[in-house]
Amino acid sequence: RTVPYEAPTLHRSPEVACVLAKMDQVGDCHVFLDVHGDEGLPFNFLAISVVPNWQPHRQALHGAFAAAYCRANPDMQTQYCYP
Repeated sequence: RTVPYEAPTLHRSPEVACVLAKMDQVGDCHVFLDVHGDEGLPFNFLAISVVPNWQPHRQALHGAFAAAYCRANPDMQTQYCYP
């Protein structure tokens, strides 16, 4: 199962509830990208992975994706995340 999320209800966060349900249905999740653009923060970022079997090779792929995303989108950055 995925790491518990604080508000996975269809009422409060339907996108999260649906993604978590699909992850549980499919099983082993090899990648989970949580891209954020928060109105209260002056930057876009990738949230830290919640994949329970996160391993160094997946971290390397995540880093490569983040670097490519930053090159393709000037609003994306990797220095800041949620406080």
